[in-house]
Parts: sequence; structure tokens; C-alpha cells
Amino acid sequence: MRHAILVFALTLAPAVAVAQAETGPQADVRAQAALTARRGDSLRIPEVFSADTRARLTAMLDIARRKNLPEEPMHDRIAEGQAKGAAESEIVAASATTLTQLELSKSALVRAGRERPSDVEISRGAQLLARGASSVQLTALAGREPAERRLDVALDVLLDLTAQGMPVDRALAAVETAVAAAGTRIGVGIGAGITRKP
Repeated sequence: MRHAILVFALTLAPAVAVAQAETGPQADVRAQAALTARRGDSLRIPEVFSADTRARLTAMLDIARRKNLPEEPMHDRIAEGQAKGAAESEIVAASATTLTQLELSKSALVRAGRERPSDVEISRGAQLLARGASSVQLTALAGREPAERRLDVALDVLLDLTAQGMPVDRALAAVETAVAAAGTRIGVGIGAGITRKP
């Protein structure tokens, strides 16, 4: 049943499926980030952090802003660290890692010919890098996906497959095969060609 829902989501309504899948505190953080982004403001760093931690996180967010990178993934790391009771140093380190992954993701997408990758594409690419993919693999995938098609759908499929335990290389090969298949939509190709873990 979950497989059928995934295929439907990928072929007809990926954005709705992703939004509906997010619940709880993390969804609240994402919703607040989206609202703030629409207002053109930047999310504030929690006041509970020390002045040094706030300064470091603010500096990283400033870098993301200057480089036109999405800030939401970094705010997600901050919220996740708080929810787990992580030390401030761990939150700073996780945010720095996320910033690096966002930078690598954008660079990989630009190398693939996407002059202005969307925030969604950059964020999904960074998530894929965090799961073990290389920037070379991300560039290759983006280069095979025609500009008029939505790369974020392919990235969502990859993230779903890797979340279920499929190795990154195998997931990439499966998605690349589906993308390359003439006249085959990504969701249908994946659904027809992959036996997923129970």
C-alpha cells in the first residue's frame, strides 16, 4: 500500500505528499520557516543559546543568505538539536555540516547546467549528500534530468529509497535508469523496476 501511495505521489502530487508526511514539532518548524521566508525575514536564533553560539549560527545563516542557499535546513538542524538536548557545540557543528552540504549541492547542480537551482533542489541534494552520495553523482543525475522536468521529484525518490535502506549507488542507478527511459515518468519507472525492502 505504501508503495502505491509513493508512486501516486511521485507521478501526480509530490509536493502535497511531502507536506502531508510531515507532522509534529519538525512540521511546525518547517511551517514557521516557510511563513517567515514569505515575509522576507530571517528566522531568529533561539535566545536560550549563549551569545557565542548565537553569533556563530548567525554568521552561518548570513553566509547562506549571501550565497542564495536555503536557510530552512539549518534551522531544522538547530530545532532538531534542541529537541534532542544536544550540546550547543554539537548544534553548531551540525549546522556547519549542513551549510557545507548546501554549498556542495548548489555547486553540483550548477555544474550540471542548472543556473538557478530551486531551494527544494538544493535542500534535497544536500540531504542526498548527507546520506553518502558524492557531489559528482549529484551532478551526473542532474545532468541527465532535462531542465523542463522536476529534479526534486527524482531527488525525493532517491531520499525515499535510501531512507528504506537501499544503498546510494543502487538507488542512483535505479533513478538514472528511470530518467533515461524514453517516455517513462520517474514514478512509474521506479515502481515497475524496483523490489523494495519489506
